[in-house]
Amino acid sequence: MDRNAKSEGCASLLDTKETTARLFEVKNGSEFGEKLTETPAKHAQTWTDKKADGQYLGRLLRSAANGVYGEEVARCATQLALEKSGDETRARPFATCKRRWCPVCEWRKSRKRLGAAITNLPNLVDLKKVRFRFLTLTVKNVKPEDLAATVGEMLKAFRRLTHADTKITGDWLGFIRALEITAAPDGTFHPHLHILHCVSKSSKPWPTTDWVAAWRKAARLDYDPICDIRAVHNGARGLAEVMKYTTKPAKVAADAVGLAVAVAALKGRRLQQAGGVLS
Repeated sequence: MDRNAKSEGCASLLDTKETTARLFEVKNGSEFGEKLTETPAKHAQTWTDKKADGQYLGRLLRSAANGVYGEEVARCATQLALEKSGDETRARPFATCKRRWCPVCEWRKSRKRLGAAITNLPNLVDLKKVRFRFLTLTVKNVKPEDLAATVGEMLKAFRRLTHADTKITGDWLGFIRALEITAAPDGTFHPHLHILHCVSKSSKPWPTTDWVAAWRKAARLDYDPICDIRAVHNGARGLAEVMKYTTKPAKVAADAVGLAVAVAALKGRRLQQAGGVLS
């Protein structure tokens, strides 16, 4: 496959959401291409899905943010190297954009973080002496114009909730917090927090009603919010659950206007935060 043909093939990837990325392998000094889904590469279908999301999101970002940003996301990982190790074939991207809103880059970053976290977890806590719990804190859906302020207030409320003097979180040994925003069909947004935290095995669980009261006080709400608390029987699975929420930027909004609102609301915000022994 000559370079001109390769360039034309890559350019055409921007024309449709369904087009897959192509793989290129250097062999005997020549290059050849094939559809990713036609190779034995591990995670081939996931790559295809993420790339399709990136192309779609790139078009939205051209309108929501700026043309350069959107173009970089759309072109991210258009080419992949095919790496073989024994009987296993892996796809290795190059020319990645490393943009925060890129589905491909966020997915790769999340996988790397998760792998490092799972490997390091036994060094941080004695898994035989702790329990993990998964907490979800919500507020009512908000209008687009109120999203940025609401996200800011939620993060402040979480800091108040985890203050040393707060009794309900006083037994936390460590935590990982993820911020997620989803779009509702009526045009409003639903910001919420997912928190994986660990406590000693001797610690007794707080009932949901207590979490509702504590979150209402910390967030200074005039209503009882929906909260969910549940046990996690495997720390590695809990890490995977909380870390996956940074890998779905394409699901935040279905149009450029909604995406522009979400981009502005999350600008400069920490989507993930770790504290205590898990930091």
